[in-house]
Amino acid sequence: MPPLPSFLRALAYGLLTTTTLATFTDIADSKPTCAIVGDSIAAGAGKFISDCKVNAKIGIPSGAVIPRVDPAADINVVSAGSNDPDNPALRANLEHIRSRARRVVWILPIDTRARAAVEAVAAAHDDPVVSFAPASDHVHPRSESELARTIDAVVRAQAS
Repeated sequence: MPPLPSFLRALAYGLLTTTTLATFTDIADSKPTCAIVGDSIAAGAGKFISDCKVNAKIGIPSGAVIPRVDPAADINVVSAGSNDPDNPALRANLEHIRSRARRVVWILPIDTRARAAVEAVAAAHDDPVVSFAPASDHVHPRSESELARTIDAVVRAQAS
């Protein structure tokens, strides 16, 4: 077969180069799929992260977060424990939450007992955690949008 004329070679090279660059750019700019699950803290932050699916409900205990985990998501951002810090099953519930997810970013509760349980589970699985400055109720974030920015940065860092 005779060689391609130079203009066809140039056209083929241009198409391949453009396609390859676009593919690499798409991969570099891609963000893992994510789900924000849990209680009112997750619901509040989730309002500010449009590219994550939110499955959160005000006032739910850690056991009710378990079925909200999205096993198909690359990362689940989880807020659990704020509503049941005295629950003897809290640690087990957190482990169950963790077992349903590929990767987890934990939102640390303000309550010291719940926070310790979340930190222990996160450390056991080498999961990142995010914290926030509390509002006057000492439960919720002073700024939901600031918490959302922190979550978004951690989720993007997990992509690299």
